[in-house]
Amino acid sequence: MEQLMEFWFGLVNSRKRFLWVLRPEIVPENDRGHDDVPAELVDGKKKEKKEDKSCIAWLDKQQNRSVIYASLGSITSTSSNQLVELWYGLLNGKTNFLFVVRPNSVIGKVGEGKDVVKELSKKSKDRGYIVDWEPQEAVLNHLAIG
Repeated sequence: MEQLMEFWFGLVNSRKRFLWVLRPEIVPENDRGHDDVPAELVDGKKKEKKEDKSCIAWLDKQQNRSVIYASLGSITSTSSNQLVELWYGLLNGKTNFLFVVRPNSVIGKVGEGKDVVKELSKKSKDRGYIVDWEPQEAVLNHLAIG
């Protein structure tokens, strides 16, 4: 459902005309059945995500152009195995990295994403920093990113 909402807000924010068709089979089923379209899709109000600004302090400690920025974005979903493989690629790259991963971007059991991200964060302490939502403009403009 989160992906559907992100897609919706992307369309709305693009300020272009579009035709919105919602097929019942793409709306996740819950205890009330299929037709549970979130109010946010109807009234256009988006719940703001809390940015983790701690990554800026971490970036401040890095040399200029020494950090790889990797993000799954606000729509992408992946399996925990794919996420771990991507993380291994960053880790084996021998370069510091900032990895932005929303816990709900991991396809699987409820809470699995948070557990995987927490475990990867522990194992990344030496060269990597993982957050679930960052102040993107500040990060992309930071001198450490390169």
